Amino acid sequence: MKSSLSELLDQYGDVHELFTDLDHGTRKQLESIAKAETLSDGQEIGVAGSLVQGLYLIVEGTVRV
Repeated sequence: MKSSLSELLDQYGDVHELFTDLDHGTRKQLESIAKAETLSDGQEIGVAGSLVQGLYLIVEGTVRV
């Protein structure tokens, strides 16, 4: 699944309070820096206890911590 952030926010924006009250300017700013990625099964996105370089919005699939 590969969608733009705009499409994802339209579809899932009401799922979490982090995204429900975004004003137009903030949304456009997010859209300009965000990127959608499709990851492989088992692909590591971070290690527990370590810093990560972003925020992941999991649209489909599961995450094991």
